[in-house]
Amino acid sequence: MGIGFVLFMYTVIGLIAATISGAAAGAFCLFLARRKGKRGLRAGLIAFAFPFASLAIFGLAFLGYAEFCGTVRDVDPGIGDWWQVPIGHGYTFVMIDVTEIGSVQGADGAEVVRFVSQIGVKGDRAAIVQDIPAGMPAHDSMVEEAMGLKLPSYSILDLRTGKVNSFDDIRSFQVAAGADGITPSDIVSPDAFYMKRRWSFLDLLFPLLAGAVVTISAIFLIKRFRESLRDTPVLGKDKG
Repeated sequence: MGIGFVLFMYTVIGLIAATISGAAAGAFCLFLARRKGKRGLRAGLIAFAFPFASLAIFGLAFLGYAEFCGTVRDVDPGIGDWWQVPIGHGYTFVMIDVTEIGSVQGADGAEVVRFVSQIGVKGDRAAIVQDIPAGMPAHDSMVEEAMGLKLPSYSILDLRTGKVNSFDDIRSFQVAAGADGITPSDIVSPDAFYMKRRWSFLDLLFPLLAGAVVTISAIFLIKRFRESLRDTPVLGKDKG
């Protein structure tokens, strides 16, 4: 499932929700206006259109957020299917389709280490375990590629120089990682590693701004609608 399909599904769900909520809001405005002896057509149309306008505002906010994530933070936009976090010196940890396994990529986007089932990073060192986790819904091609490797395998990547030191057993790997300040508890599954590095208060900035715009607009329109229900119409010359 590609990122385009994910965006398409979110768009379809948003349009369905906007249609339902818009129809309900429009009908409610017409109902209140008719009770006051007004036609309320303009208010009803505005109420129906408002969820679609809100959807557009959040869509623009997401585009800005996605650009911010990619150019400033070097992370994914947070909608699934693809996950990415920086680990230092231009390297990134990336997962695609599944979160049980990932890869380390260089600044040029080339894969440096594949089949990462556990990872821990501290300073300029990344301690990496390569394996195919049991029960993982791996693609056939991934399994075939892994069959040509000795798994599990253990390595430490120097993020400054790009040098990879491999180890034959987990004990020597843990000793070398410990010398770099990486304890066994620091070496975690790909999804746990991602969650610790991905989210921050900055992720709230764009949705909060969009939410503020939508909320202020809604308050203004509700106030205008209430005024239109008084004796002197405000929302239209047609008394509603």
